[in-house]
Amino acid sequence: MRTTDVCDRFLKPSTVDPQESYCGLAKTDPTRSNHIGQATAFVSHAWGQQFLDVVAALEDYDSRQPTPTVFWFDIFSNNQHKAPNREFTWWQTVFRDNIGKLKRTLLVLEWDDPKPLSRAWCLWEMVSTVDTRSEFHVLMSPKNHESFATALVNDFDSIVYKTCNVELKRAQAFNSSDRDNIFKAVEATVGFEEVNKVVIGIMRGWMARSGKEGLSRLPEEKRAVSKLRNNLARLLQDQGKLGEAEPLLREAREATRQVLGDTHPFTLTTLSNLASLLQDQGKFDEAEPLVREELEVSLRILGDTHPDTLTSSNNLGVLLKERGEFDEAELLLWQAMEGRRRVLGDTHPATLNSLCNLGLLLHKEGQFREAEPILREALELRRSTLGNAHPDTLASLNNWASVLRDQGRLGEVEPLYWEALNLSSRLLGTAHPDTLISINNLGFFLREQGRFDEAEPLLREAMEGNRLVFGDDDPSTLTSMLELGLVFQGQSKLAEAEAQLRQVVAGRRRVFGDSHAKTLNSMFHLGVILALQGRLNVPGNPDAPAQNQPPSLLPATEKTS
Repeated sequence: MRTTDVCDRFLKPSTVDPQESYCGLAKTDPTRSNHIGQATAFVSHAWGQQFLDVVAALEDYDSRQPTPTVFWFDIFSNNQHKAPNREFTWWQTVFRDNIGKLKRTLLVLEWDDPKPLSRAWCLWEMVSTVDTRSEFHVLMSPKNHESFATALVNDFDSIVYKTCNVELKRAQAFNSSDRDNIFKAVEATVGFEEVNKVVIGIMRGWMARSGKEGLSRLPEEKRAVSKLRNNLARLLQDQGKLGEAEPLLREAREATRQVLGDTHPFTLTTLSNLASLLQDQGKFDEAEPLVREELEVSLRILGDTHPDTLTSSNNLGVLLKERGEFDEAELLLWQAMEGRRRVLGDTHPATLNSLCNLGLLLHKEGQFREAEPILREALELRRSTLGNAHPDTLASLNNWASVLRDQGRLGEVEPLYWEALNLSSRLLGTAHPDTLISINNLGFFLREQGRFDEAEPLLREAMEGNRLVFGDDDPSTLTSMLELGLVFQGQSKLAEAEAQLRQVVAGRRRVFGDSHAKTLNSMFHLGVILALQGRLNVPGNPDAPAQNQPPSLLPATEKTS
């Protein structure tokens, strides 16, 4: 029975005379008054959830607290007879004020059907939780928590998708007028994009904490070969928390090697994912022998046409591309692409990834004429097989625009960037990582054209979005920060540009180290800004780092589960 059914069938009839809230009536009844007290936690839930599951989740939470919890639960705390006639502003104030006063919000959901994340009021309550700097906890019934613990190990990606796929504009409310009023309130204050970013940030943080807790509960013998450690590390890596992901992947690498042996498929998976992380950190010297080992083992055990071997060839080619070793990289990427065409077919997603990686390599080498037909083919095949709105198609659209930009075909470029951004915003949401890259790419293009005032709001949005979704030290956040700093430089706001670039240099030093190309690139730009202020002499340097490049929407390497 749903919470709304409980309200209509039991609670309202039991409080019809004198039309009071359940708590208000219980206070006057000596047999029930001892269950009423000053609330200490705000309960956020969807009225379409099963009532007994919500209660079971609250009971389970309370049983684990050092002192009893007194819940502000709207079905009992509000007068349900007067509720339908309350103005929206009353509800808006009551919820926000109670959240701010109690400083603890408990979101009750089922991980496999997270109804509250599609309800406008629940999303508003989560934003109010952040705005009032209140605690946030996700609760599940014991029954749902058991299946959640299993899914953490076996279906981690599904949990992330279901609990982090938030778009306020798709949210519903029991009363359509409430939904409209919430939308108006959001538009007049923080905006839809901010709500999406805040909620996704909350849920991704909860997912990471849940993964860590689940991992800590595993016995050592199961932890050694658990997929959860690998999955958690991938989530942290995607959030830009590279320092937290690294020890997990190193543990996974050593444990699987000792328990399963060097040639076991899961050992190779952990090897590949550790190499991917090291690449993201710019530790190419350490990553390269791992990727070569993975390829050598795959060739020896699986043969040169096995899909896993072709993935290893692709990943080594991408790594060598980043190191500037273009000849070997090109050979490997051609092998991966042609092998995937033969084994998987022309339209398989892995084949199209190889096409894109090869095209991006040729693009990086300055071979624009050679890159153009390859990236065009990838875009056309993705349009025909996946549709215009698929994230991979949007990635190809951005990559195609970048090739045209570098060929000087600027009139064709801007409409493509806008198309990618509009489609991504509408279909994936404004806080989706691919949307943030599209925003950054358009801002980068406008900055290159000297259209600084148009570029600034886009790059600021990309920076703030990446910061909320991934964190301050994520490479994407730091790239957007650098781009915004260069906009300030173009606007002659040198003090703001300097402050921005100093943050980028400090962040890249933490993430990549002092000698990484990205760190040196940001130091060079900071030096230019200081020189413009007459505070540093920067002689002409033909070996200075090249201008910044916008990020590709393609992942550098292909991670495995």
